[in-house]
Amino acid sequence: MNTGKIPLLTGREITTAISSGGLEIDIPGHISRMKRVIDFAKIRGGVGPGPRILLTGCPTTSRKVLNLIEESAIVVAMENCGGLKSIIEPVNEDNNPMLALAQKYLNIACPCLSPNHRRYELLSQLAIQYSVDGIIDLTWRSCHTYNIESQPLGKFIRDELGIPFLQIETDYSKSDIGWLKQRIDTFIDMIR
Repeated sequence: MNTGKIPLLTGREITTAISSGGLEIDIPGHISRMKRVIDFAKIRGGVGPGPRILLTGCPTTSRKVLNLIEESAIVVAMENCGGLKSIIEPVNEDNNPMLALAQKYLNIACPCLSPNHRRYELLSQLAIQYSVDGIIDLTWRSCHTYNIESQPLGKFIRDELGIPFLQIETDYSKSDIGWLKQRIDTFIDMIR
């Protein structure tokens, strides 16, 4: 993602670039596309400036919230399902393959695994690594594991890390775009 002082890609660009990565059959084609994305990012030399946001929580399968955030800020990291939490630690290839896979996936910072201390550690690490100005927690309605974890996570982020935190709960419809835009814009204005 965007660990440098100047982000090379927006969250939307990263999402577009990697959206099929987990289900890709044409590996050489995927590698070729990733090389083009890297070349594009290097040539452009960065995006911004703007407040740096870490987006956590549910996946950005609907880009509604991601698009609203990036109207006035830059999503520099996404620690969500399908985001950094699932790839930040590689599989230990020195172990028995089945044991190594089990250890890797049981160590993912997912609210389905309780207690979920790993998520707190990972968000602390990412907040520093990506120099974030704020953290937004996206919860899809009826995703109860993320919803239950959001309140204590927000308290930890605000009180322990000293970083502004916003929890958003939404669905795939467009009926709440105005309300979401107002909450996100207010949050971004607050951290400027």
